[in-house]
Amino acid sequence: MIYLLLALLNGLGILTLNTTLMLRIASAGLFLFTGLSHWSKIRPELVKMVPPAFPNPEFLVTLTGVLEIAGAIGLLWHYTMKIAATGLVLLLVVMFPANVYAAQQGVTLLGKRVMKVPTRLLLQILFAIPLLYVAIAG
Repeated sequence: MIYLLLALLNGLGILTLNTTLMLRIASAGLFLFTGLSHWSKIRPELVKMVPPAFPNPEFLVTLTGVLEIAGAIGLLWHYTMKIAATGLVLLLVVMFPANVYAAQQGVTLLGKRVMKVPTRLLLQILFAIPLLYVAIAG
């Protein structure tokens, strides 16, 4: 959504941003929002998403929230954008088992069941594509 708005403003000549910068800003917005959600009213539900094989779910939810926020900030600084993008892609991969577990267990977020695994996988890939572009093309 952020990317589409930036692209529209770019197309209208209101902004003059290159594709990489637009992807960095859009991805930073996404990960800042999702990272901050780790301390919102859905926190107890996020904790339930952590598979029982992993120790200390509360800490893991806090850690992933901090990493998402740090990655979002890192995307906005030219010197750290590639490492931040790479780190966020790895974070998406590492956190995917929690999404699978949550789908299998029928975990809810805000009263709605989490996405089914194929849908979530597609979403994770869609999140990763602009990050990979930034990590490679910078």
